[in-house]
Amino acid sequence: MSEQAQLVRERLDSEIAEQQAKIPKIEALLPEAQVEYDAAWDAWMDDARAHPHDETSPEISARTDAASRRMFGLYDSIHAVRQRIVRLEAPIEFEQRMQTHQRINALRERSTTMAKETAKDQGVPKEYLNDAGNFRIGMDARLKSDLVAAALEIEQPEALHSFTVAEATKLLKTRGWMRFLDRKKEILAAKAQRAEEAAKAKEERARERAAEKEVKAKEKAEAKAAKDKEKATAAASSSTDKTTKGGPDPK
Repeated sequence: MSEQAQLVRERLDSEIAEQQAKIPKIEALLPEAQVEYDAAWDAWMDDARAHPHDETSPEISARTDAASRRMFGLYDSIHAVRQRIVRLEAPIEFEQRMQTHQRINALRERSTTMAKETAKDQGVPKEYLNDAGNFRIGMDARLKSDLVAAALEIEQPEALHSFTVAEATKLLKTRGWMRFLDRKKEILAAKAQRAEEAAKAKEERARERAAEKEVKAKEKAEAKAAKDKEKATAAASSSTDKTTKGGPDPK
């Protein structure tokens, strides 16, 4: 058995022993609980015989319920402990704990390795780093912003370093920052969609205003034509009236 397996086995055996030690302690409480339980139910039966047509008094009911809960609660606790022991003794439990132990050790080893690796070792330019090769205060966030902008080919004149798309993407992957690039893409896509929808709405409003303007111009032209016609009709009628009423020429 390997050292890791031996350690897991010892811890598992310790838990099993701990659970097994609980059973006698719980069982030691059973005699007293049994006495309380029997006494409570005897009192309940005596009350029922003495007052067959009356409800059991609240005090006796409460005592009986409490004694029953304690009695059966102890048996439930013993059963639960035994079930845990069965689970801990099952081979699958040892296998699962071994897998968990191995994963944790692997993560610890990886964390230790990553802790030794500086930002400079990962390829971060010197503009963001101190003399030890680690980030200056706030420069990790600045690098993240510069890399995302470069990967998306967004002009950023204030960037501390000029990255190509490939360089930016590679460093984002190395730093485990690809999720920030994906999030920025989502934001830009949503912004573009909103802009497109706004443009369509603006275009629709423009068409509506043009249609309204055309209708108003047509109504205005029709009103002017009607007014001009009315004036012409009135002028012709006035000329006819003058001719009729004037009579023959005095000369």
